[in-house]
Amino acid sequence: MHGLSCIVFIHQFQNDGILVPISSLRLHPRLRAIYGEDSVDDLAAQIKESGHLKPLITTLDHRIISGGRRLRAAVLMGETEIEIEPRHFADEASALATILLENATRQKTPEQRVREAALWKEIESEQARQRQRAGLKRGDKFQCPVCQALDETPVRHCDQCQSHSPLGHASCLNCGSPVQENSPARGEAGQVRDVLAARVRLRFRPYL
Repeated sequence: MHGLSCIVFIHQFQNDGILVPISSLRLHPRLRAIYGEDSVDDLAAQIKESGHLKPLITTLDHRIISGGRRLRAAVLMGETEIEIEPRHFADEASALATILLENATRQKTPEQRVREAALWKEIESEQARQRQRAGLKRGDKFQCPVCQALDETPVRHCDQCQSHSPLGHASCLNCGSPVQENSPARGEAGQVRDVLAARVRLRFRPYL
């Protein structure tokens, strides 16, 4: 153990973190995929000078959600243990959102912002699916985007004869014309993306 580790160990009792072997940790693959592995020389120097290292945020099974650069800086300094803050995430979408939110203030390249935008879209899609499944359990209805009619199940609208066909049919069962899928009546499409993107000061739409 080095001098830094003593300071980190004391810090443990102030933030309910735990000290673990670095070898027990693994980086969340999306963290590396989005932000890459830039140089941590300056960060290591700052940590050595201040004697302060913010705990890494991890899942309960020690996947790093936030703190990949801090981990590499600690390794560079010769540390063998590091403090973590394990958290429970309800699902993978929650973990992915935390990756983005925890990196909201870091300086980013245009490429990193594009990758963030793509991940926000993925998160929103999954949350929309979860809301749809929850709505079906509650008995919510689906609203046709064309005629606004409500139906117990998703359907597709025919512009030619104004009828509905069951989901899964690209053509109207009545007249054979192309049909459009209806959507949940709650009308939340895009709201999650816009709210979350705003929280990280990300202009989402230009990257779609």
